[in-house]
Amino acid sequence: IYPGVPVYAKNFSSTIHLRNDLAPLKDRPLILCWDNPPTPACVITQVAPGGQWRILQEIQGGFVQGKITQAVGIREFARQVMQILRERYPGMKMAAGWGDPALRGPSNEGKDGRTATLVDILLEEGFRVNTTNPNDTASRQESLRAKLTELIDGEPAVVVDRALCPLIAEGLAGGYRYNVVPDQTRLIGGDAVKNEFSHVVEALEQGAMGLFGVVKP
Repeated sequence: IYPGVPVYAKNFSSTIHLRNDLAPLKDRPLILCWDNPPTPACVITQVAPGGQWRILQEIQGGFVQGKITQAVGIREFARQVMQILRERYPGMKMAAGWGDPALRGPSNEGKDGRTATLVDILLEEGFRVNTTNPNDTASRQESLRAKLTELIDGEPAVVVDRALCPLIAEGLAGGYRYNVVPDQTRLIGGDAVKNEFSHVVEALEQGAMGLFGVVKP
């Protein structure tokens, strides 16, 4: 139980959306969803032939013992992600992923000291990433909310690996939330709290908007 108003608690159910040992589909490409440094996040997903979105694994950088204490650059993080892909998903193809429009911003991590965008750096490290548009928090959230509440042939349109996505599971259940004033009657601001859950969940929101279309609130 967390203070504040959960963003997805009414749309997400641990008994419906969580799966144990969600195996990757060998004949479907991996689709990676990204959030930005200094606490970058990557979520490894697939879309099944029928349209079900399978959330296989989360990767979170910039945390030490559950706290955001260590800045991680995009190149270092991309290499960590690639190593995990080689070890856990050997030989599997990747489709273009989705990320925050801020990934189009400049970075000083370009080769030979040149300035490059974060998207350019990810491409140099082997990842093709599209950026969503617009960068609208409400639309991002509605896009994921619509997918969470959808059924495909009686099955949830989103399934999450319980063991490999602990922050996503807890974030969707209530850890990803809005702040409220002390009497719990009014929201503070329109964005969710930036915490240990927000980066992986926001990467997932970018993927929902990019893969399945923008849903306006």
